[in-house]
Amino acid sequence: MATITLPKKKTSAPVINPAPAFSYAVLPADVAEDAKMTADAIRAELHTSAVAAVDIGKHLHDIKDKFPHGQFGAWVSAEFGWSHRTANDFMNMHRLVKEQGEFIDLPLKALRALSAPSVPESVKQAVLDKIENGKAPDADSIIASIKQDKPAKDAPKTTGKAKADPAKDAALEAVGLLIKRLGSDYAEFSKLFRKAGPVFAKELRKAVPAHA
Repeated sequence: MATITLPKKKTSAPVINPAPAFSYAVLPADVAEDAKMTADAIRAELHTSAVAAVDIGKHLHDIKDKFPHGQFGAWVSAEFGWSHRTANDFMNMHRLVKEQGEFIDLPLKALRALSAPSVPESVKQAVLDKIENGKAPDADSIIASIKQDKPAKDAPKTTGKAKADPAKDAALEAVGLLIKRLGSDYAEFSKLFRKAGPVFAKELRKAVPAHA
């Protein structure tokens, strides 16, 4: 997961990584104005609280779809020195808290880890149960539970002598790559994939013949 670069405390001049200025001329006038206001709002909230991180995620989520394809990542990099993946971390935290408000009281480190799209629902529910019982786990225990759950969820089951299955291994690797690359967009991709069925593979081969 990408590291979210935040200053240790809120200041009048938030610390952001230097990057080339973004050219707002490539955007429609109304989108450019929205993007400038969004950038100012995000910079005003750059501190270490989970509440601020969720607010930043909402700002990013609300503005993202207004950008032409490929320009959102350039804007994030120019304005804040972040990668697209870091922006996804913020949006993931916003999404998680929007779905389950109790998570807003978690430490920022724990909230960021728990909001990753690859975290199983069972882990989220276990954390939620503890919060509702007044025993909210700390960041380290939440991260440990995520790591412990992954082998059980991701590793192929073996009985007796396991046989190599290159196709399955490749499929698992492809799924992991999709989750990593798509970030918060993976849920939407998954819906479209299920709806397309076998037609997806056919269209994919047409679109990327060199890799078919």
